[in-house]
Amino acid sequence: MIVKCKYCRAPIRFITTIKNNKQMPVDGDSRPYWLKAKGSKKIVTAQGEVLSCEYEGEGKEDGHGWVPHHASCSRFRG
Repeated sequence: MIVKCKYCRAPIRFITTIKNNKQMPVDGDSRPYWLKAKGSKKIVTAQGEVLSCEYEGEGKEDGHGWVPHHASCSRFRG
């Protein structure tokens, strides 16, 4: 289910993470990602895994996932 962020009004959804079984707000639309062990970005998969990655890369992407909303919300970007 997609709702609006109460701070920036952007569309978001919640995904339950595997690690701590808590709901994490993520951006409403999924995006491709390329896995990278020490990537500068994070992605949340549909299964609730939080992975290090990059949002751009070479070759076929490793999958599609959602960006944690705190990375794009105006409340957290100062």
